[in-house]
Amino acid sequence: AGVAIGIVSADVRANILEFLSYYPFLEQFLEQFPEQFLEQFSGNLAAIAGADDGPAKPDPWGLWQVCRVLGVEPAATLVVGDAVSDLRLARSGGAAGAIGLARADNHEALAALGFDVVIPSLAQLEFR
Repeated sequence: AGVAIGIVSADVRANILEFLSYYPFLEQFLEQFPEQFLEQFSGNLAAIAGADDGPAKPDPWGLWQVCRVLGVEPAATLVVGDAVSDLRLARSGGAAGAIGLARADNHEALAALGFDVVIPSLAQLEFR
């Protein structure tokens, strides 16, 4: 089965795709993860939900759409985000949890919002 990644963005799909085309997203994104993640990653980044595809986050539609495309239940997902809309998306969409991805200046603010855990880097994720 492995681990899959989907994108739910408040931006429109065209901008998401343009960003991904100019930025070697997957390669550089994956460099941030620990090796044990890479061993489980399925290589699937086929699921993208933009604001013009349906209701924008924090509405859970985007999470549900990405889960449908990836063939997983929302309760088997973790939402990683840096804003309150990501937390609300996770909660209203039935995700298993919400991980706050903090910048240097907002770790405490994300923790106060109610993220299940707040990390400064994706490299801190552990997969078992």
